[in-house]
Amino acid sequence: MTKYGRSPWVAAFPKARVPSYPRQRGPLSTSVVIVGGGLTGCAAAYAFAAHGVDVVLLETDQVGRGSTGLASGWIGGDPGVSFVEVEKALGRAAARDAFKSWRRAALDFAALIRRLEIKSAFEAQDAAIVALTPDQAARLTGSTIERATAAWQEQQAAAASFIVSAIVLRHVRDSGRA
Repeated sequence: MTKYGRSPWVAAFPKARVPSYPRQRGPLSTSVVIVGGGLTGCAAAYAFAAHGVDVVLLETDQVGRGSTGLASGWIGGDPGVSFVEVEKALGRAAARDAFKSWRRAALDFAALIRRLEIKSAFEAQDAAIVALTPDQAARLTGSTIERATAAWQEQQAAAASFIVSAIVLRHVRDSGRA
């Protein structure tokens, strides 16, 4: 059972498999120092090491047991902000590049998990972005609020028409006229 403030990932991981590392004592010479042993720090340290760069990762407590351990475990294929908003801020070409880069990073991360044979329940899942109001729909699609409202009203009218048609067909069937 998940408890507030307690990570299901950390709690489920066997304590006997949690690695421990000695404290660094004395001076150290390295090309790169990464501060923080969460997902980002470990990925950065791995990338440097994979390219032959001498790197040291510093973590106050245990690797992966801070914010990363308490996170949802979601690696999104998009930055979580609408394309339209990024396009307005940076222009269409830069927004397209940003979204392509974000998607590529998510795919690369998934490939890295598989390549390193990290035991996890990591798997691709579909995601949906839902708009509950015409204003939210407009922000998602980049259309005006009026267009989104008209589309929403059209959808509601079609749904109402379908319901009425179903009631009429049911009445006709039940009355023996069909």
